[in-house]
Amino acid sequence: MRGRAAHGSRYDLGVDAITGAGLLLAELDAYQRDVLARRAEHPLLGRASLHASLIEGGSGVSTYAERCALTIERRTLPGERAADALAEARDAWSRVRSRRPELAADVELGFAQPASEVATGAPVVRSLGSALAARGEPVRVAGMTAWTDAALLNAAGVPAVCFGPGDIGLAHAAEEWVETGEIERATAVLSELVTRWCRAT
Repeated sequence: MRGRAAHGSRYDLGVDAITGAGLLLAELDAYQRDVLARRAEHPLLGRASLHASLIEGGSGVSTYAERCALTIERRTLPGERAADALAEARDAWSRVRSRRPELAADVELGFAQPASEVATGAPVVRSLGSALAARGEPVRVAGMTAWTDAALLNAAGVPAVCFGPGDIGLAHAAEEWVETGEIERATAVLSELVTRWCRAT
């Protein structure tokens, strides 16, 4: 976001880039609430979402902020494209700009990681289910809302799923941990899976 630096007393000269970013955030929040939250949900992943991840700007208390950098994260679902998410942000900015033409901004895609999906009837899913059952573990197919390298394998045509110990709710927390017993149980299931997979091929 680009504004115009000026002394804090010179409202006739200054254009506050931080306020501009706030207006864009309000527009994106409305889009999240009124559009994304009302779209059909994916049966395993829920709904698409966005949130503000980083914001930085300004140079001093008594100066109109000349720039403000805002980073948002848009979580896509299978079938959505990064270009569509970028268009959503640009449309939100256009709505702000129509009300505040003195503001300027560049809306760019930082990077994209595509959503990924594996059919529940895929051999790797069925084999993992059999391995879990053989080791006395519950069998449950669920979506994983975090992005992993499995998406790269799926994009390359190699069906891949995520399985392992731990609680995704602890990821990126101040303290991340996994109980030893969970590691041992996951190891037993993976050993069973590898054995069954190799026998079948």
